Amino acid sequence: MEERVRLNVRTGDFGRDLVPWMKSCLRAGGVPIFKTRFLGLEFEDSVLGICYGSGSAVRSLLFTNVPREDLARMRSDSPDWPYLAEKYGDEELRGLVRQVRQLRSVSV
Repeated sequence: MEERVRLNVRTGDFGRDLVPWMKSCLRAGGVPIFKTRFLGLEFEDSVLGICYGSGSAVRSLLFTNVPREDLARMRSDSPDWPYLAEKYGDEELRGLVRQVRQLRSVSV
């Protein structure tokens, strides 16, 4: 049986909209989170991007046309945004990943 859920969320193409959305989220002080399931249902070729911690500055976006290998990686790894930033991002996004990794390696 096929189940469908209607979400009140904008949609965007993964290849076209991922990098600008991630940059907007990070610039607003948020952290990009990607949900591969919602209400117990797994997305087949989509992910729900949520900008955690930005308040309402950056709206969630349902990304469509997500490559299967990226969807599988998002299902198994957390956090997933550094992987996506390194794979698809520009130098600005890759630089943010390096900064986060440096912060994690500093012992307190």
